[in-house]
Amino acid sequence: MPKTINDVQSLLAVLAEYLQSVSPYSAAQLLENHALLNQLVCAQPKMPWNCLASKLGLTNQQLYRWYFDTFQRNLCGHMDPADMQLLRHYISIALRNESPLDGKFQDLLKPLLSRQYQRNVFTVAFNNTKKVIRRQMSSRQNKIDKLADVLLFQKFGDLDSQSNK
Repeated sequence: MPKTINDVQSLLAVLAEYLQSVSPYSAAQLLENHALLNQLVCAQPKMPWNCLASKLGLTNQQLYRWYFDTFQRNLCGHMDPADMQLLRHYISIALRNESPLDGKFQDLLKPLLSRQYQRNVFTVAFNNTKKVIRRQMSSRQNKIDKLADVLLFQKFGDLDSQSNK
């Protein structure tokens, strides 16, 4: 019984054991085909995350987050480079215009992408892109501020020393 989420095979075995009880597939088939396992998890109206987590010595939240934030996202892959470029473009425009980057904005972006992405794949790409662009914009602003300080100093010299005269 793992006490951490590092024992991936044990985690998947417990999920496969449950899913074989509600599907025509064996646990072995599900462990061999992670895409099928994921399809069945997503098709379940209510997964017993609490029960499964307790079998593993984990909390409900640990198991749920590991599954959706790590396993499923890795299984589904990353965004295509062209879609990432599109995200960067529209997020940059929105940040420059100080538009809200909320759910409505995300809903406007999704149809522009080349395909529909799993929720976490899109969310992680969106949030990481937003952070990177904000950092870049902040860095550029700092460089502009420093340049303005240099130009002012060149034009007026040291104002503090002049005011003391």
